[in-house]
This record gives sequence, structure tokens and C-alpha cells, in this order.
Amino acid sequence: MVKKLTGKHWVVKTSGGKATYLHREPSRYDSSTNAAGMLKNGQLLVGEFMHVRRASRETGFIKVRHMEPTCGSTWRVRNADGAATTLLRRQPLEAHDAGNAVGYASEGELLESEFLFVCRVNEKKGGFVRRALRSVRFTNEKSRRPHVAGQ
Repeated sequence: MVKKLTGKHWVVKTSGGKATYLHREPSRYDSSTNAAGMLKNGQLLVGEFMHVRRASRETGFIKVRHMEPTCGSTWRVRNADGAATTLLRRQPLEAHDAGNAVGYASEGELLESEFLFVCRVNEKKGGFVRRALRSVRFTNEKSRRPHVAGQ
């Protein structure tokens, strides 16, 4: 039986090493207290929320599809649905209720982001990974062989 994966698919792609850290919190420090585990090169992950910080230092989560890379760790809000604002969430959940909303980011607003919230395939518990991912899509859901975008 093949489970359908929800969210955007990613494959770990590190430069130079064989693995990268899965963090408990979106922090640049690679201490053992913040490490939730290791992700091997080529490992498949699922996730669609980026942890972002606004110029006002307000933090939250925005879906990857609403973000456009500019340079370094700076991203521009580009709502994929054409809306003037994009929901900034408190937690990386689909919920649109007021309890999960931090605010709204305006179209074209520049945000800082280095971390993506991901889960391993068939696991519920997730963590944060920093810039070691490439987007993937499945060519055949039954075989689960990913086709890496850009190749």
C-alpha cells in the first residue's frame, strides 16, 4: 500500500557532507541540544512552510509557494493566488483560524528565512532544516522514485 504524501516534497542535498542536522528550533547554532536528528543525503522529506522573520522582528510561517528567492537569506512575498496579502501563521499548520494567525505579509515585502519546517516521510514529528533541500516531484507514485527538479 502506498500512502499519498501531503505537502511539498523535498530531497536532502548537502554540499560536501553526507548529512545535515534536523533542528528542533530554527536557530543557526548546531548544538546537540537543538539537534532533533540527522538527515542523510538523498533522504525524502515533506513540508511546505518556511520560518520567516519580518523587518519588525515578528516571526511566523508562510507557505513556500508564496515566496520568491532574492539573494542570500532574503525572500520576497509573491502570493501564488494573486492576493495582496499572505497569511503569516503562528504554527506550520493549515489552520486559517485567528488563533494561528500572527498577521499578514504584504505583496512584495522582504522577509528573512533560512529554515524550512519538514517531516520525514511517514512520520508526524517534524523539525527545521537549513538550505540543504531541493524540490522534487514524483514521476510514478507507486514506485516512489523521485525526479529531482532541474535535472
